[in-house]
Amino acid sequence: MAQVEIVNGIRLNSSLIDYNGGAGTSGQILSSTGDGVNWVSLTDISGVNGTGTQNYVAKWSDTDTITDSVIYDDGTNVGIGTASPTSLGSNITTLDIQGSSGGGLRFGTTGGVEGGIYTIGSGTYIGSISNVPLYITTNNSTKATILANGNVGIDNNSPSEKLEIGPNSSAGSQNKLRINYWDGVENISQLWVNGAGSIDVSFNTTTEGSFSIRGYDNSSFTTYAFWSGSSSTLGRMRLNQYGSGSFTGTATKMLAVTATGIVVEETLPTNSNTTYDLTVPASTTAIRLAGSDATNDDVTISGTTNETEVTRISATELRVGLPTDVTIAGTTTTNNIIYNTPTGTSTVYRGELVDFGGFEGSVSAGDLVVLRHTLGLPQWYQADYNSSVNATGMLGVYDGTDVLVRGYVQNSSFSFTTSGVPLYMGASGAISTSAPTGNGDFVRIIGYVADAANDRIYICPDNTWVEITA
Repeated sequence: MAQVEIVNGIRLNSSLIDYNGGAGTSGQILSSTGDGVNWVSLTDISGVNGTGTQNYVAKWSDTDTITDSVIYDDGTNVGIGTASPTSLGSNITTLDIQGSSGGGLRFGTTGGVEGGIYTIGSGTYIGSISNVPLYITTNNSTKATILANGNVGIDNNSPSEKLEIGPNSSAGSQNKLRINYWDGVENISQLWVNGAGSIDVSFNTTTEGSFSIRGYDNSSFTTYAFWSGSSSTLGRMRLNQYGSGSFTGTATKMLAVTATGIVVEETLPTNSNTTYDLTVPASTTAIRLAGSDATNDDVTISGTTNETEVTRISATELRVGLPTDVTIAGTTTTNNIIYNTPTGTSTVYRGELVDFGGFEGSVSAGDLVVLRHTLGLPQWYQADYNSSVNATGMLGVYDGTDVLVRGYVQNSSFSFTTSGVPLYMGASGAISTSAPTGNGDFVRIIGYVADAANDRIYICPDNTWVEITA
């Protein structure tokens, strides 16, 4: 067979004739055939056939046929199911997925955890498809969580409530929830939980703003508390016992805080014409409980009619006057206060308690304590019969928070057997029915066994004492 070797190229000024004498047509290629090299079409090549459309990504429709896929590439945007992909905005390359009923992306793991984003006729959906949480992240960190049970957490990956903001422990940063209402000109009202642990409600007092607490009984709302921010009722607060919800008039007001004072008004169920109030006049030195009866100033406390007032008698002193009988906890007394005897078996401290001073040493609830002056400060220590400070100092029983200086103590740990016997200072905060007998000990009665059978004592420290000397 003869061969031609071309070294520096060849230029054809006319058609290239194939073995069979043909010049070929547009789009054909030279290919070796059974009888020489001839011009052939792509479809004539064994194993490949089909056609395509400009801008469509090709696909194999079978083992030897090329055709159009559903993916359309216009050079900027890509469409799936559309030949007119729409950009989300200027200079934003977009993947536009469309279908007759909607479009979406579905992704997951081989283990079955799946999620998706899709749009159908009723709206757009984003979330997990399998029974797993949905996490929303920014800066590669989870900021919001939706659990499979519907609980939502913000800065909380395991919310235990329908909405939980912030970590449910002391760790973590301070978190805030703030809800604003804006009328287009100014911020009218806000509801927010701040990082200091408080809940604030605010509203613009130049408009008819208000805040209310309401209940719903499946048919209507009832207002139980109401704060007004209107210019005519600035700063007023009303509490409603009977649930009228309207707060019109004075009959339903339990408490109103107005610009001129505090007014407590209650409509008695048996007599709608009688109200009681507590007023703070602008120019007075006394607060009086006053009834609506014009002939007297009697007021009923726990079922007993009384006249009582609190009067300021100096810049730092108040006097409580009880000119007639007063009922306290169901017992009527004449100018007296009665501490009711404890009931049940729980530990009870009932009487006069003081909350001043700190506590030093090993002080525990139930200890007899004495007040001392230490480093310029009042401090309570365990009382002890062998110290002269305990003989003259102020005594009381520590209840775990404050100090009972007069009144009842009920405690099942008491083992006293006889009622009416005196109680003495013991060692290291103890209370005993036996007086100390050692040389240098101080004998001081601090109370009495009130009811041995029910483990009750009455604390009333005596100011007299005896020192035992040899």
